[in-house]
Amino acid sequence: MGSRTVTGIIYHPGGNVPWVGASIEFELMQTFESGGRTFPAERYPVTTGPGGAFSIALSVPASGCALYRVYAAGQRFDVALASG
Repeated sequence: MGSRTVTGIIYHPGGNVPWVGASIEFELMQTFESGGRTFPAERYPVTTGPGGAFSIALSVPASGCALYRVYAAGQRFDVALASG
């Protein structure tokens, strides 16, 4: 089992101003097992700090990839995080 750290800055919709205190959720789309542990399909929240910045470490399997759905600033999109 490994992890990938995802970082970024969230801006207010329709503007170029960093969004301090914005809520972001990363939802693991499919349960996986790795290293004898089970990682359930659930949501992992994070809130932006100063300058709209965020950072979160997300679990990835020993091989393959983990698919996360991201909810941020009224948008929804999917990201695949590779193992390793």
